[in-house]
Amino acid sequence: MNFITEETELDGVYKVHLENFSDKRGQIVNLFDIDQFSTFKVDKLSKSTRNVLRGLHGDTVNDKLIYCLQGNLHLAVVNYDKESPQYLQKVELDMSEDNHFAVFVPKNFLNGHYCLSETCLFYYKWSDSYVDPDKQFSIYWNDKDLNIEWPLIEKEPILSERDKNSKTLKERANE
Repeated sequence: MNFITEETELDGVYKVHLENFSDKRGQIVNLFDIDQFSTFKVDKLSKSTRNVLRGLHGDTVNDKLIYCLQGNLHLAVVNYDKESPQYLQKVELDMSEDNHFAVFVPKNFLNGHYCLSETCLFYYKWSDSYVDPDKQFSIYWNDKDLNIEWPLIEKEPILSERDKNSKTLKERANE
């Protein structure tokens, strides 16, 4: 199996087009091939309901391979590598259970997603062990300097305490 990859506007972030087969019984989608992505160690799954926003989070250790297994979501990925010429540039993608692609996100990038459907299953692979939240970096989801175009269903999304209390880029710079 050989997945076809497609570059995005951010160096290192790309879509991975998944092999799939459909007939009257339904469909089969190949999500992973160890020959192409041999470094992944941990699988995670989050289930969200409509209007839940998770992120923006990242770390210095893990590459991630992100899938939408059920529902529809809006994914934002931000380059958070201060050494990169694309520092703070972003890409936004709409993902669904029907569009058959994954997104590869390198370490030192932030990612967040917003659930647009009744429920969303967000599945992702990590290249290393889980990094505790206090060792990850988090940026406030609605930081004006990032200008992410979240397609909000309600004026205020449903957030975790961690995401409500995340700092903006300016607040982080002043630490």
